[in-house]
Amino acid sequence: MDAPFLRIRNLEKTFGDLTALASIDTDVPENSIFGIIGPDGAGKSTLMKIAVGLMQPDTGTLEFSTSDIRKPGGIGYMPQEFSMYPDLTVHENLMFFANLYKVRGKERKERYDRLLEISRLKDFTDRRAANLSGGMKQKLALVSVLMYVPPMLILDEPTTGVDPMARAELWEMLHQLKQDGRTILVSTPYMEEAVQCDQVIFLSHGEVLAKNSPGRLQEEYTYALFEIRTRQIMTVLPALEQVDWIHMVYPKGDRIHLSVDDPSITESALRARLSEIIRREFSLSRIEPGMEDVYADLEGEV
Repeated sequence: MDAPFLRIRNLEKTFGDLTALASIDTDVPENSIFGIIGPDGAGKSTLMKIAVGLMQPDTGTLEFSTSDIRKPGGIGYMPQEFSMYPDLTVHENLMFFANLYKVRGKERKERYDRLLEISRLKDFTDRRAANLSGGMKQKLALVSVLMYVPPMLILDEPTTGVDPMARAELWEMLHQLKQDGRTILVSTPYMEEAVQCDQVIFLSHGEVLAKNSPGRLQEEYTYALFEIRTRQIMTVLPALEQVDWIHMVYPKGDRIHLSVDDPSITESALRARLSEIIRREFSLSRIEPGMEDVYADLEGEV
């Protein structure tokens, strides 16, 4: 097998009594989208800052397959906070990065035109960055680092705080960039975005809960999972949480997800058992686990 593009071994970082990262150990394959998935406080940003060189770990190593990656322009970093110049226009921000990394002539023109096309920002080149929508700001931040064609992109929650359409467009851009040969390390608190990645690690309180492809993680989910629809779910949950034969139960929007240890249990058999607990009308259907269900099960086992 080819050596990984990025190898992380026994990485640890603490801030006083807080353990931000605990023995992180994983490989990031070349030319892939590698996701770091977890809620706020999981350690995602700390890992990103160490990867980009803005922070040093207490122990452990982080090694790239080529030393050139640490040279100027080797990594395109997009932090959580909007980092473009708010008083400059879209055009001026892109030209600033082109000048900074000495991208000139025909190459600059072709790259500029292509990035405006794939980001759908070509009608907003004269708009100041401060006046862009949240999704447009994220796309501007991404295409700005692409003006100098870094082989690796490190993107810290690029889709946080943007509308669903802008999130879809950002992921479409990332898949295009992967096809162009980039290696992408991306973090997100949105569990459902894990399926956009080739490989993921799930983080919780600085610890790795699991690492694999999203498909394999779903295959390893061994419980029978059901969805309950009923009114006032928060009054139903406490009773279900006390039932010992239920593996896990939790709210999912306006519904309840419930898993049981017996994968062969039928929908009718479970409905009969639940009718003794839920003293109101409800509907029940068996469903396939999503990434949120996989994460909830893993976190519940910690």
